[in-house]
Amino acid sequence: MKKLFNRKGMILPFVIIVGAIVIMTGTVLLSTGVLDVKGGNFVERDTQAYFSARSAAEAVAQKLVKGGVSFLAKPDGYTETFTGNIGDAGYTYTADVSKTGKVIKIRAVATHKNVTDEATVYVDEITAVVNDKLDVDLAVYGEKIIAGNGTVDIYNGDIATSTTGSVTLGSNLDLHGGLVKKVDLDYPTPVMDPAPTGLAALAAGTLSGDYTYSGGILSIANNKTCTISLTGDASLTKIDNKGTLRINLNGADKKLRVGSITNSGNIFVSGETANTDPNDTFDDLKLYIDTVFNINGDINWDINAGDPLANLKPQRLIIFDYGTESVGINSSNKFCAYYHVGDVDMTVNGSAGLVGQLVTNSVANHLITYTGGSTNTRFLIYAPDANFKMSGNATLEGAIIAKNVDPIIGTAKITYNAMFDNVVIDGVHREGATHYEVLRWEED
Repeated sequence: MKKLFNRKGMILPFVIIVGAIVIMTGTVLLSTGVLDVKGGNFVERDTQAYFSARSAAEAVAQKLVKGGVSFLAKPDGYTETFTGNIGDAGYTYTADVSKTGKVIKIRAVATHKNVTDEATVYVDEITAVVNDKLDVDLAVYGEKIIAGNGTVDIYNGDIATSTTGSVTLGSNLDLHGGLVKKVDLDYPTPVMDPAPTGLAALAAGTLSGDYTYSGGILSIANNKTCTISLTGDASLTKIDNKGTLRINLNGADKKLRVGSITNSGNIFVSGETANTDPNDTFDDLKLYIDTVFNINGDINWDINAGDPLANLKPQRLIIFDYGTESVGINSSNKFCAYYHVGDVDMTVNGSAGLVGQLVTNSVANHLITYTGGSTNTRFLIYAPDANFKMSGNATLEGAIIAKNVDPIIGTAKITYNAMFDNVVIDGVHREGATHYEVLRWEED
């Protein structure tokens, strides 16, 4: 009986211990549940705050995209702050907008029920570049000055300078019904195409005729003829032509990069096909010359004596000359191309024949000199940042655009040709409309 009583006495402490464990477990579970509820509430409020911030950043970005606001005229480093509400009064935001170059950063911070979060979006400012037509509707435009003491006859057109420029040609100027104007015109500085890289070496199989070709050097002897039949873009080290070189485009635009060219013969471009693009009537060859372009022969003058100049196609050959030495077109050279040169001195003699364009980004410390001339000219000289000089009984049919036209000496005859009104010049671009595009999102 005594042992039975002792066993019964053990039950009460056991029950107390078990009860304490149950109570403690319940307390822990209850606390955990409360924390989970509180944590869930925080996550919900933080999520709401983040999406409010993202909505705010998106709203400001759309103001840019849709034209509600513009940072186009704002300087680099400009900042601005936008504030407001998203949804109801419980979703407030602040958006800090900053401009770095062409990129707009929008960092929005929003608060929802005392919980704050943020989101960032980057917007790109894109300005369209337009290779549009230039209104070259003047015989001569010298932005700063048109001056000289020669006898100057201007036919079929006007001459002009800027509103701050001057015209001092004296009593020997005869406009033949034209006018002297003062008007500010926008003639952008031309930008030469960068020379293409990675072009395959000109394949020997594309050559035919009488020539030598070794080590990337193509040589054509006097009275010999060679044809390059281009099947794709190509490069070579040098062309030394004393005979006739024909470059066949095979019905498509091509690029040819050459280290240097010495030409005392004839170079022609052929093999174009009609194009349905109204702004690109013919296929063309873009010829890139790295160092030396020695012009002592005819370039793309593919007509016979007495044929109309309208049969020539200067747009078939676009030349980019990257040489740093002065260059020239001589009195015996017939030249038919669009010729782009860099910041160098240049002498042009139009006695034999000039059809096309001379385009240069030469600045005012370099001189473009035009002499001679004949009835075989249809030439636009586009040198908006250079000095231009005309001398030696010079005759030009076309138009002249320069920084300074000074001096005109001797006897000069300039006849404006309306073919250069609304003209497209490679490398001359105007900025078009600006728009904004979302680049990327970033969660801070």
